[in-house]
Amino acid sequence: MPLVLIPEVRVRRLATVLTALAIAPAPAFLALTPPPAIAATVFTITAGGQAVEGGYHIRVSASSDQAIERVQVVVRHPDGGATTVEDFQIEQRSTRVWEALSASPISLTAIGDHTIDVSVWDATGARTDKANAGVIARRLATRFEGVTVTPTQIDIIDDQVSVSGRLLRHTTEGTEEPYPGATVQVDGLPYTFVTDEQGAFSGTIRMGGVSTVRLIHTAGPVYGGSSSPGVALTYRRLQTRLSIGGVPEWPLVGDTVTVTGRLERQRSTGEWEPFGDRIVEIWFSGYRTDTHRKVTEVRTGADGRYSVPVTIPESGTYWAYFNHNVDSYYRHHTSSSAGTRIHYASYPTEIIGSNADPEPVGAGSKVTMRAQVVRRYAPADRAVVAGVPVQLWFSPDGREWRHVVDGRTDDQGRLTLAGVASRDGYWRAYYGGGPFGNASTYTQDAESIGWADYVDVRYRTRVSSFNASPEPVTKGRPITVQGRLDRLVGSSWKALTGASVTVYFKPNGSTTWTAKATVKTGSTGWFKKSFTASKDGTWMVKYNGSSANLGVQGPGDYVDVR
Repeated sequence: MPLVLIPEVRVRRLATVLTALAIAPAPAFLALTPPPAIAATVFTITAGGQAVEGGYHIRVSASSDQAIERVQVVVRHPDGGATTVEDFQIEQRSTRVWEALSASPISLTAIGDHTIDVSVWDATGARTDKANAGVIARRLATRFEGVTVTPTQIDIIDDQVSVSGRLLRHTTEGTEEPYPGATVQVDGLPYTFVTDEQGAFSGTIRMGGVSTVRLIHTAGPVYGGSSSPGVALTYRRLQTRLSIGGVPEWPLVGDTVTVTGRLERQRSTGEWEPFGDRIVEIWFSGYRTDTHRKVTEVRTGADGRYSVPVTIPESGTYWAYFNHNVDSYYRHHTSSSAGTRIHYASYPTEIIGSNADPEPVGAGSKVTMRAQVVRRYAPADRAVVAGVPVQLWFSPDGREWRHVVDGRTDDQGRLTLAGVASRDGYWRAYYGGGPFGNASTYTQDAESIGWADYVDVRYRTRVSSFNASPEPVTKGRPITVQGRLDRLVGSSWKALTGASVTVYFKPNGSTTWTAKATVKTGSTGWFKKSFTASKDGTWMVKYNGSSANLGVQGPGDYVDVR
């Protein structure tokens, strides 16, 4: 009759064998011959059965420091009987490993588990026993018949198939019959069927990416296990599409922008649906550097949309990729990609250290603006904006500006621009950006405006006709200091009336000026003050200025006192 053999092999250390023998009753076959001392040279013993025509061969494997010269096996049958086997052919397979195979097959008629007990003798005559060294499982055979799976072409969304077939079993009389009430499992998937009175089963399952349907019946105490031939399924690859956006056409290098888009897939029925919980890779292609590199990746939401911040490195294009590197799930979908339009990025520039002087400045005099133009996020060799055109602007109120003069930065990005001051107001430098100087052709400069510096414009003043007399003068006699204070109005010098001037004296040989008196100018701008001559020295007047007039220091006049 057709049978199924299920060999079972167990490996144990010698210490385990010794313990088992010490606490368990000795097998019946061991009682026939009193055992000698157990050898310490045999480490492990395993045994099993091999089905052959007409019966089973017993195979024993032993590990020992000594050669194995004799093997005896007792097969204990599930019906209580036993068969002793001693005709073994013994061969050494490797260092310390010997294998023994029974020369003649034995016949096993009872259905169930046949337990193998083993005794081995080594070259010294020492014997080692091992009960339950192996099992021969004898079962009645089963097989599948008429297994069908439809359809055989599916996709990852519409992946439901119908499965049907029959399970048959052999009898002890050698015939075959339906196997009712048996459990049939789908290999690798969480589905089971139970056969009806005719051994038939049917049902629907979802494949979930698995591409083969194979049915399995697990062996029991009477009937053996079996499996059906695998039925291969093919998956249609679903089309995907991807969008990308969110990058402005003229960004600045270093700007953080948000790349957005949506991933969709097309069902076999033709409609498009959001493809959520999938990875989209974001790449950047540099316009100048001609590089293509991965920047980041993002997972789509349930609506298929994604959103991720990126930093603009230069002019170029951002790309989104799905299924860029195909894996076990994504292979059921096509790859898709989308790119933005080329964005032309500019380096942000900044005018730093702006300073307009002098402050205050005389009307009609020049105001000089000094500053430096630098690039942000640029390579070190282009960190300063060298050799570019720049402008000086003026505004009386900080709102309405007018161009005053043009200039150009030096090789360190520094600028020096001068304009004539005619009224109070604000002065600032301006750089219009572009591909000038040492700017990059592909990533140009953005414009920048310097800090506005307020400059107070006042009338210029002067001291004219200044004189200390007489010269020389007799000690103790009067000395008179006089002169005229003027201010420049338009192109003419006019008398500055009612202004306070301070008269200073510095003795000969000293470096210190001492204030002697303060006097106001008259209606013609003249001032005059007399002092008692006491020592040689220099006389000088100083006007400290006002909110409308610049201060001025007059010339010195030396007087010899005798």
